[in-house]
Amino acid sequence: MAMKTQITNTKKQTMMSSKEIATLTGKNPKDVIRDIWVMTESLYGIKKDGADLRHHKNQQLTLVDGVIVCIDGRGYVSEFLLDRRHTEILITGYDVKRRAAVIDRWFKLESGSARPAAELDWRDNPAHLRNILIGFTEQVELVTAERNEAIRTKAQISRKREASALGKLSAASRRCRELEERLGESAKDATITKVEKATGRKDEFKFIALRRWCKENGQPARDVADERWGSVKSWPAGAWLAVYGIDLKTLFGGK
Repeated sequence: MAMKTQITNTKKQTMMSSKEIATLTGKNPKDVIRDIWVMTESLYGIKKDGADLRHHKNQQLTLVDGVIVCIDGRGYVSEFLLDRRHTEILITGYDVKRRAAVIDRWFKLESGSARPAAELDWRDNPAHLRNILIGFTEQVELVTAERNEAIRTKAQISRKREASALGKLSAASRRCRELEERLGESAKDATITKVEKATGRKDEFKFIALRRWCKENGQPARDVADERWGSVKSWPAGAWLAVYGIDLKTLFGGK
């Protein structure tokens, strides 16, 4: 049977707590709670293991009409509250003296000559209020810890992103320097084919004139790879400027 769970306000109903029953009968409070679970299982099919009460801390929940379970700040059952019918069903299995003690107590409660030991409104119960405060404190500590963990994790993610961005920036800077160096290399010397393509002037530049200038000025040409010839001469910028008036820096965009 599914457990009916709801917060209850039972000020108008006289109830007896499992703790009071334990005091009257001389039984251990835990044993009385165990007996009540046996009773609810027999009457309504509500088992202790089947009632998930861990999510109802610091609350009083109605299992069935006349049976209320009190949950402490840890999510455990601290006691039961029973009406007269369920109290009498519970003590049927007890010995005569124990039954008599409980029945006499009920007579006093109903006649008004005694006040219930269980304060059914938990707001008037200082001990229960302390449990609630402890429960709330634990919840605040848990939420604070989760928040701090989230902040720490976010900081780690931010640092990783920052490191990644710096790495990309560094790679881009290196690439930029490499391009600048290549442009600089292009401005130092150039092959005839390269200058022809850049200027659009075909068959105008002769290697003999460039070679003569190199010999006269002691600046040798550089051998570079060529797809057609294997290797060709790349003539110094000074030779190009002196012989043909071509400034390689201007031609190839060097600084």
